[in-house]
Amino acid sequence: MGDLKKYFPESIGLKSIFKCCGLCMLMPVFLASAVGDWQSFASILNWDPLIWKNDTLYAGSSGGLLRLSEEQFEVFTNSDGTLSHAKLSALFLDDEGNILAGTGAGKAIIDIIDKNGRSRHLDLGLNEITHITGNGANVFMAAIKGLAPGIAHLLRVGDEYIFRDFFDQFPMQISRIYQLALLNDTLYAGTNQGLLRTDIRQPNLKPASAWERTATSIGSAEVKVLSVFDGNLFFTLGQNLCLYENGQYSVEKTSLSATSILTFFKYDTTYYYSQSATVYQRDNTGRRWHTDFIVPGPVISSEICGDDLVLGLQNRGIVKLNLRGEILHTFIPDSPFSEGYTSMAKGGDGTLALANYAGHSLLRKGRWHNLIRSNQHTAIHSQQSEAFSADTLAYTVIGLPLVFDVLISSNNILYTSFQGVHIDLARINYAPVVKPGPVFYVNLDHYLDYGILDTTNDLFDGSEASTAGSAQYVVSRGMAEGKDGSVWIINAHASNGEPLIRILPNGEKIKYSVAESGDKLQVLGREMAFDERNRLWIANQSHRENQPVTTGGITIYDLVRNEWFLLTTAEGLVHNDLFSIDRDIDGSMWVVTAGGVQNILSPATLSSGNFSTVMKNNVRPPLNGLGDVNVSKVRIDSRGNKWFLTTDGGVRIYQRNGVWFNKGYGYNMQNSPLLSDVVYDAVFDSQSGKAYLLTSEGLNTVITPWADPIESEDKIFAYPQPFRPGIEPRLIFANIPDQSTLIISTVNGRHLLTLPPTDSSNQGHEIHWDGRLDNGQFLNRGVYLYFVYNVDGLRFTGKIAIL
Repeated sequence: MGDLKKYFPESIGLKSIFKCCGLCMLMPVFLASAVGDWQSFASILNWDPLIWKNDTLYAGSSGGLLRLSEEQFEVFTNSDGTLSHAKLSALFLDDEGNILAGTGAGKAIIDIIDKNGRSRHLDLGLNEITHITGNGANVFMAAIKGLAPGIAHLLRVGDEYIFRDFFDQFPMQISRIYQLALLNDTLYAGTNQGLLRTDIRQPNLKPASAWERTATSIGSAEVKVLSVFDGNLFFTLGQNLCLYENGQYSVEKTSLSATSILTFFKYDTTYYYSQSATVYQRDNTGRRWHTDFIVPGPVISSEICGDDLVLGLQNRGIVKLNLRGEILHTFIPDSPFSEGYTSMAKGGDGTLALANYAGHSLLRKGRWHNLIRSNQHTAIHSQQSEAFSADTLAYTVIGLPLVFDVLISSNNILYTSFQGVHIDLARINYAPVVKPGPVFYVNLDHYLDYGILDTTNDLFDGSEASTAGSAQYVVSRGMAEGKDGSVWIINAHASNGEPLIRILPNGEKIKYSVAESGDKLQVLGREMAFDERNRLWIANQSHRENQPVTTGGITIYDLVRNEWFLLTTAEGLVHNDLFSIDRDIDGSMWVVTAGGVQNILSPATLSSGNFSTVMKNNVRPPLNGLGDVNVSKVRIDSRGNKWFLTTDGGVRIYQRNGVWFNKGYGYNMQNSPLLSDVVYDAVFDSQSGKAYLLTSEGLNTVITPWADPIESEDKIFAYPQPFRPGIEPRLIFANIPDQSTLIISTVNGRHLLTLPPTDSSNQGHEIHWDGRLDNGQFLNRGVYLYFVYNVDGLRFTGKIAIL
């Protein structure tokens, strides 16, 4: 938070988005300091739609509701309780200043934020909300319910909105309603089958007969965009720009782009539309449209703000221009640059790295920095902006390969493995700076030190041995770092039978073959982990139907003795098809198989003579409690809690004490601000207890009770001070040592309350107290003492003030 110049240096042209030049603008700051606090992160670079009202600009984004005024920039998400979900798909402001937002992914909720900032949420059983429009008393929402497109109708009664009906019967069968528009008492709906309209004064809009297909005289293509100005309706009909005026339909312009987003706006008496990076102006006399000016990127939204124009640019925030096309200011907020991240890693310095095929987003000390892939241009900036921050690295990825794994090594090298990448240069029409390959690397201390690991010197091998494989198609999967700093990488489907690569700290590379392992090493490894004795465990895919035929199971490689072992159902695995593996703090291994989750003790020694006998005693039965979800990965935090990531139920957490967290439900979309029940990855900050959860809809963080043990009472404190019971939700006693008891008394020593370690208020390294005594009454105003002690003899005394 601070002066605008601090966050938007003049070198990038960001003085202010408003008229006044000396403004102070606040950047979004996400504070999550107490156990149970959540944050939601997704890209906030695409502002759509834009709404200007009362000198404030509102916008929707994948990362929340954005509000920009002369004084501050704010982001509202589900983690602060404003929205039901951070992903906002539709936005409407009524004439009283109430905000209606369509949010969610897969399940859509209508969030209503009144002019005083209070939120309430309407669940109408919708799957998606695509557009909202309304007048003084009515709000209409284009939506999907089940598989059926329709229109939800809300009525405003006083200060409340109530649901009236859902309309899904129309004169023709449609699969999509794109936008809605109200022209006086006529509601228009742009659909994939043309333009619909109805008179909203009719008593019943449910039957198909209440709706009319219109504009058929000029065509029957899809209608994606609708805008009303001065009693006229502008709309797109296929690739035509059309006008409804004085009861007549006409085609104003033909040959619009079929793929670019189109937006309308009007200033004074002149009409405009934008498409791609061009703004067109209408000659109202001759009714001709001509190019007015070019903007620095594809336009996705537009809004007139006073005498100026604000455009939302694809992945570039917003730009403010005058009506001559001269750029006045640009606003690109601090944000990850993209969406669709599928894997992440955390470095020793706390850097969090998210990855997809288009690049990486790094979260460092609360700020994002992006390393964006460019086909031909590298640009590293000597000074990074405290607003949107990015560099570009020139390397090539053909197609849209899935990122399988990300690793930040102990020497701060970021590695990213691609599960399937074409390295055939004939498939691209330019000479890349760095040619394609299955593993990308970059030195996080020096971004110019980057590159691609490929088939050069036979390091990686193509997949021609697999069904429909090709020597030009290379697959890499899991990665792991050994105690000596070596980085190990799986080259799945390797046709030469060398599916395991080791990169030594000095850069030397070693390959391991199926043959030299005695067929214990498999060509379809998925994930890897080292046990406490530096033995490498590889979770293998079982592939029995066609080539390459693999057994699966777990390959174990003893580096010291150079011995290989294969653990299968013969030793007690419930299934040979393994998805994930991780090491527990007690040295045992946890695996996710197609038949369930198992714990495997890691023996002190292994030998080929007794391997099967020893491991039969070390493989535990499947863990109960996960039968209702599809587990895809296991990740284990520094306190030994097992986090089972699922594709349909969020995260289940099996605590070290053998108790399922939150009665077995863990974190999901129903009981927490988790952005999606599809969770791709999880990493942990042991010092703070923060868990990072990468989902299909963005990144969540949550402060858990499982930070590293606190072994001193020196940093205990209580906040907020003074505390107002019943107004503020909780008084937090922070930096509490493990197994601590809290006692509250008067200053003269009269006992008032004891909270033992087993109390629900104890959140590990924090105690959360609502201000109530055992009799249910709030503690009276005054100054009180609190005492903290634990079984190890730690003692602390402090004071709290109650208002």
